[in-house]
Amino acid sequence: MLEDSVYNGIKTATAAKYRREIQRLVKISGDVPVQHVTISQLKELRDNLVTQIKPASVHAVFTPIKGMLGYAMNEQIIETNPMYSVSLPRDKRPLEERKWKKFEPIEASMIYKSIHDAWGSPSPSLTEERRLALLMLVKVLMFSVMRPIKALRLKPSVTCPPKLPSV
Repeated sequence: MLEDSVYNGIKTATAAKYRREIQRLVKISGDVPVQHVTISQLKELRDNLVTQIKPASVHAVFTPIKGMLGYAMNEQIIETNPMYSVSLPRDKRPLEERKWKKFEPIEASMIYKSIHDAWGSPSPSLTEERRLALLMLVKVLMFSVMRPIKALRLKPSVTCPPKLPSV
């Protein structure tokens, strides 16, 4: 049955979210074996969701459903994955709008004050180069959609001015 899917090794909150999203499909298909989930039921769920939530959220709803169907396919419980025939809506918003959660001005001020309290003046425990790198790293992460690992891998280039204006 769809509701009896196993969530081994997954945090409780994640498992609860997976169950909630799969429950959306169960409301349409009924509590049937996974072999009985049809393309039309998946499309009905998609069509119901696109009028209520953003495309990125539709994808989030379908993530555990796709995982369940992929698992069933890998375990040869189903011969074909019905999700292959269901296209999900494309999110046309720019990356910044989808991924970047803007700080409120008070939050940005608090972060800025904290980094300057910690690394704003020379410290015996940090080289000057390291101290300035930490300041810049936090600023880059605050004002970009860059992932921390990408920011850590940044190298100075000849196009960078020697001193960036403070924000």
